[in-house]
Amino acid sequence: MPCYLLHFDRPYKHARHYLGFSKTLETMKRRIDTHTNATAGDGQNHRLLVKVREEGIGFTVSRIWEEATRQDERRWKRNGGGARLCPICRGRGL
Repeated sequence: MPCYLLHFDRPYKHARHYLGFSKTLETMKRRIDTHTNATAGDGQNHRLLVKVREEGIGFTVSRIWEEATRQDERRWKRNGGGARLCPICRGRGL
C-alpha cells in the first residue's frame, strides 16, 4: 500500500508538505489528481490542500513509498517528518 509525500512550491503558513496514504497505486494516482483540483465541499479529506490551492500554491510529488503501511504514515506524521523525508528539501531533487 503506497504512501506519498507532496512538496509545496512555497509554504502555506507553517506547512510545506502533505503526507498521504492510499490502498493501491491506482487509487493513489486518482487521489493526487483529486488533490490537484481540491475545492471546499468536495467531500474529500484534504482541507490543507484546499487552502493551498486557494492560495495558488502548486505542489510536486516528491516521494512515493510503494510498500508502506497506514502505521508508517501515522508514525511519519506524528514525528513531523515532512522535511526530513523530502528529497527536495534534503537537496537530492526528485
